[in-house]
Amino acid sequence: MKSLRTIARATFILGCVVAASGLANAGGGAANIGSYRWTNVRPTVPFNPAIWAPRAGLQAVELRNDLYVMGGRGPFSFETETVLYGDVWKSSDVGATWTRVAQWQPNQGAQQMWKPRAYFGSVTHRGRMYVIGGQNFESKPNPIFPNGCAFLPPGVPCLPIVPNSTFFDDVWSSKDGVTWTPETMDAPWEGRAGLSAVVHNGAIHIFGGLALFPYFFVERELESGKLVQAITDYPPPELSINAVYETRRHLLPKLQAFLGFLKEQFGTKA
Repeated sequence: MKSLRTIARATFILGCVVAASGLANAGGGAANIGSYRWTNVRPTVPFNPAIWAPRAGLQAVELRNDLYVMGGRGPFSFETETVLYGDVWKSSDVGATWTRVAQWQPNQGAQQMWKPRAYFGSVTHRGRMYVIGGQNFESKPNPIFPNGCAFLPPGVPCLPIVPNSTFFDDVWSSKDGVTWTPETMDAPWEGRAGLSAVVHNGAIHIFGGLALFPYFFVERELESGKLVQAITDYPPPELSINAVYETRRHLLPKLQAFLGFLKEQFGTKA
């Protein structure tokens, strides 16, 4: 008869904070969610304003028996700017109470800690926690809103806010969540969000992730195989590139040449 090795498991779902503990068979029962006993440690409702705000795209890690919650974003909207979080919260009692231990400040220099972001990677390795890549979901006022909206082609939306997101390729580490060290500000991989990060054989590995670029930005990388189009069945909405000039009559030759160049470069693939 096979000897059974019983392993105690613990996991956390963070949004509301839910702790799970239980006994699972090492032969595969650990994947059986029904074998766990779940306890709601910190409910979302009623919300406690003294702890971190509800958010998406955050990361949570465990280091030396403490839990840390980092980063994330609020609801995304084209009407207003998306709230981004550049904070670190610590819990020493399995998620019941939290203390903010770090907060990004816009006027304290670029090297203080990582900028606010969501959908980044995070691992612990050799006694340190890491923040890797991600996206900032920043936006900017639409320069043609509202007076220029009437000049857009039919069907092209004209919104007061337009995306201006940055995809990060930096890596930061900390031993306590308070003080952060930039390991690199320009990693060799392309900036991305939604990446995965794991520790394997004593090294940090990252893989996957998404970034959204106009075709002409990455045409060479796609042709060389360095980048692969991840989602082909659901292309993003087409955006227009518009040239505005005073009149169609008596165009200068250099303007005609420039318009021809734009049509050739962006007319079919942009």
